[in-house]
Amino acid sequence: MNSLPSNSLSDPSSPQFSARNAEFWKSAPSTEVASTEGMFEIAIVGRSNVGKSSLINRLCQKRKLARTSGTPGSTQSLVLYRAELVSDGEAQEVLPICIVDLPGFGFAKRSKKVQRGLSRMISEYVQCQESLQVLCLLNDIRRDAEEEELQLLEILRTREIASLLVLTKCDKLSHSEKGKRVKALAEQYRLSPSDLIVTGEGEPPAKFWGRVALLYHALSMPEPAL
Repeated sequence: MNSLPSNSLSDPSSPQFSARNAEFWKSAPSTEVASTEGMFEIAIVGRSNVGKSSLINRLCQKRKLARTSGTPGSTQSLVLYRAELVSDGEAQEVLPICIVDLPGFGFAKRSKKVQRGLSRMISEYVQCQESLQVLCLLNDIRRDAEEEELQLLEILRTREIASLLVLTKCDKLSHSEKGKRVKALAEQYRLSPSDLIVTGEGEPPAKFWGRVALLYHALSMPEPAL
């Protein structure tokens, strides 16, 4: 799985990135019609109540971009958004991206037939989508990693797909509780605590987009000549 040197993630001289011009693009009922037309593809996946829509809205600074619902499991297709990552400073850099919102998993109130169909869609996308470049796996900071999350991360490691582990709802915990949970989840995922991205109300999206920009550059570089 692709990784980044730790010093590249905290370099204060690195440009800050933010998302601009984010918009809904299309909804796809299956992976077969979820073409992103060569754009840099970032997928977001997690449990039905993990807060995917809220995170997308916060990252893109648009409150109603992704539709939020009081009922977990509302997303039952692949939802694609287009956006641009724009750097600060005079030498402004613009990176076009596509964000793919995958259906949530683990919602017990769905029928077994619907659950199986959505699980198959997620599995096919993660295992077979050739255009997938970065997968963001969301985990509620208050919940331990379960079998589904660990299996997804193992698939990514096998496919050598870059991943970002994003902890949601971090504003629900105190500072000390947050630190303990970050350390515990890092151990469960076999990662360093510094690899995990903390999100929630009051957490700026710059760290998340900074890592995405680094991966964008790393994965867009041409293969070295033999």
